[in-house]
Amino acid sequence: MKPFLIFLLLIPFALLGQSNQVIDTVNTDQLVPKGDLQYKIESDEPFTGISIGKLPHGEKYLENHFVNGRISLAKYFKNDTLLSIVKYSPESIIKLNYYFKSGLKRFERIYDKESRVTSETTWNSDGSKKDEKIYPSAHPKPNIMISLPNETVLIDDLVAKDTLNEDEFFAYEKGNNEPFTGVVTFSGQLNFNRSKRGVFIPHDSYFSAATFVSGKINGKYTTWYVKDGNKKSELMVTGERARIKENGPYTHWYSNGQIAAAGISKNGKKSGNRTTWHENGRIKSEAYYDRGELSDKSMAWDEKGQRSIESAYYEGALIKKIGRGENGKIEKEWPELDEDNHGLRIFIDNFISILKTENYDALKKIFASKEDYVTIVLGKKGQEPSDDLTESINASWDENVSEKINDIQDQLREHDPFEILGEYYVFYSYELINKDKASQKVSWPKSINYDISEAISVVAKIAITHKQAPLKLGLSPYYINNEWCFIATDSSSIIQITY
Repeated sequence: MKPFLIFLLLIPFALLGQSNQVIDTVNTDQLVPKGDLQYKIESDEPFTGISIGKLPHGEKYLENHFVNGRISLAKYFKNDTLLSIVKYSPESIIKLNYYFKSGLKRFERIYDKESRVTSETTWNSDGSKKDEKIYPSAHPKPNIMISLPNETVLIDDLVAKDTLNEDEFFAYEKGNNEPFTGVVTFSGQLNFNRSKRGVFIPHDSYFSAATFVSGKINGKYTTWYVKDGNKKSELMVTGERARIKENGPYTHWYSNGQIAAAGISKNGKKSGNRTTWHENGRIKSEAYYDRGELSDKSMAWDEKGQRSIESAYYEGALIKKIGRGENGKIEKEWPELDEDNHGLRIFIDNFISILKTENYDALKKIFASKEDYVTIVLGKKGQEPSDDLTESINASWDENVSEKINDIQDQLREHDPFEILGEYYVFYSYELINKDKASQKVSWPKSINYDISEAISVVAKIAITHKQAPLKLGLSPYYINNEWCFIATDSSSIIQITY
């Protein structure tokens, strides 16, 4: 047989071997973190394959794809329906997608390598594009070093010259009339404290090098431990005198050379993913920041690599906290599962259940009565009801209730949020009118189990956020006569849905 013919005969067997390749698939609890990589329990090789997350009743909600211990793709499900896909590069998220129940794309966010959003697009449920935001690629990238001449001077070789603007500081090399461009070395650190006017803080334990461009701090800034010569930190910096800010990726190290923290700052505030490590090299925490505030989930591990604390944040507010002991067993939850302030959580769950089942006639039962509405409105003003007001409310009551219900349906048709509100966090604040007619505000988390029973009326400002999706549903129910309800003649909508 000719060699070429033998080669052709072997092709189907080669393809057959590829199609039967087994992909290692495990449950999420069979993986453990070691450093920044994932391993199967009792394995020394970084995991490559798929991990499946399941709810207590067995339903799959998560599918993570790993390559050499790092996540490359994450899929989220609800009732066997794909909700979202997150695509990762080795360094960060690069693409985030959410889907309608029909399988059509709902939302897409694209990131660059520095975890900065480059574009966001939303679609309607019929597949037509709703909105698109493109963030200019020409926007300055703070992590890109400016090309500098090979010039390094000591801080003693510079002189400062002030301008009429007290926040500006220009550095000049002695004997030179041009603002200095190059690297300045000094004993100590830069001053990021706005309340102190000095640019440099002397310190015998640290040695630093800062980049100047045209007389201003702009570029790479590195600090070393004097004792052993190891790096202490490396980051990107911009600013003048009391306005010095971190602007770009940063890394911090322990004195033994072990990495301590890494992330990105924008305009002086933490932004995006931030990771910290223990001195023994094990991961300590993972968190996500939005303009300096904790957002979404954060995780913490002890020095043995056991997950110890899980927290959920929204716009800086702590929503949920779970403490774990050995073997990942939950030891404490906050707020505790049985906490339900005067039936508020029951009311919320009932409201969402009505919306999911589209049983809109049932909404009429959770609106305030006409009499209670008069109490709410006049209680704020400290007035007694007039005959004209009572007659006006009576005449328009049914029509107002119908308008509110129609408004709810219109919002649901436009946003279609309840496919992905399967598991959600709730946090809230209160605005109370007390018996002395004085108003009072109680913010989260003081609102948990706060006694509202003595107030004339209470309005709760509620935010319901999905555990994964960038979606928030706002509600403003009232508590009167020992129950929660909506009012029908207020000018605002019953719900507000935002991405």
